[in-house]
Amino acid sequence: MHSRFHQWIGFAGLLIWVAVGLPVAAADLVVRPGLGWWAIYLLYGGILAVGLVPAVDRQRRLALGLLFAQLLTGLAVFALDGGYGFSSVLLVVSAVAAALLLPLRATLAVVAAQSLAMVGLRTTWGHGPTDLLPIAEAGIFAGFQLFAVTMVESGLRERRRRSELAALNVELTAAQARLTESTRAAERLRIARDMHDTLGHQLTALAVNLEVASHLVDGPAREPVEQSRLLAKQTLRDVRSAVSQMRDRPTDLDAALSGMFGTVPGLSIHLSVDPSISAGDPARDEALLRCSQEIVTNAIRHADADNVWITISQTDDAILVLGRDDGHGPHGGHLVTAGNGLRGMRERFEQLGGTVNFSAAGGFTVEAKLPAW
Repeated sequence: MHSRFHQWIGFAGLLIWVAVGLPVAAADLVVRPGLGWWAIYLLYGGILAVGLVPAVDRQRRLALGLLFAQLLTGLAVFALDGGYGFSSVLLVVSAVAAALLLPLRATLAVVAAQSLAMVGLRTTWGHGPTDLLPIAEAGIFAGFQLFAVTMVESGLRERRRRSELAALNVELTAAQARLTESTRAAERLRIARDMHDTLGHQLTALAVNLEVASHLVDGPAREPVEQSRLLAKQTLRDVRSAVSQMRDRPTDLDAALSGMFGTVPGLSIHLSVDPSISAGDPARDEALLRCSQEIVTNAIRHADADNVWITISQTDDAILVLGRDDGHGPHGGHLVTAGNGLRGMRERFEQLGGTVNFSAAGGFTVEAKLPAW
């Protein structure tokens, strides 16, 4: 999916393209470009329109090919305009397209090449080598190109900073959620230990003493002693059960994930956690939390997505994690090159006997599985 930033720039380029052709179509010119100009002009507009197709953004070679064609047709429109100066505006549009796709140095090289080509073409088509008009025109539009490139670069940097800030916010919130859960688990363990060491021991001693008393008393006192002995044993069993539950209480995945992804600017997270999931193992809980975190972080930093869907479900023999976004996949098709985050996710699952698979068909998708032991 194209980002809104790219889409708005693309639509602005189409609007400029239409505006360049309107005076020619209205025959409101002293010197009108010929049919060759119209053919190249329409081809330029077609290239702009194809560049707005979402699938193009996932194919870097195709995008570079379209950019190269746009640069050539833009210069051809300029060369065949018969002195119609507004054709030069399309070179500014081409420079903006280069800034969206190429590094800054390469974009500046494109600006320089287009400016030199303007001088050469104007000189070839009627101006003398000492005429300053082509140089002045090229200088003016070189300034326009540099200004447009600067604005695009500023916008791209701002988007990258926002993405980095959002990703850091997710990591910080995730760390806070894990710390909160760890603190709760430690507190539950402390309370369970205290209950076992104090209340459990005291109840055990009470039960033993009542057992002895039940053998020493007769008559009416024997029945209440026996009832007290049974009550002490039952209370001891209840305390031991409560201690076991507090020690073995699993992580509330839904609550932990909701806390992690409560507010992520610019991204809608759709979370679904099967309430029947019984984790309980800290390493497995950590793997599920980290996997979900990496899915969201990847969508923010690399996919330029608007929505992320995370589903955690359980079958008889496995816990399944399915994460996908509606952003663009990696450049170059469906091939996924795992970075440190994705490699760490795979290693974490494989250490627990699970698997992780990645796909970039129609957005980025993660399918992970852990054994439900």
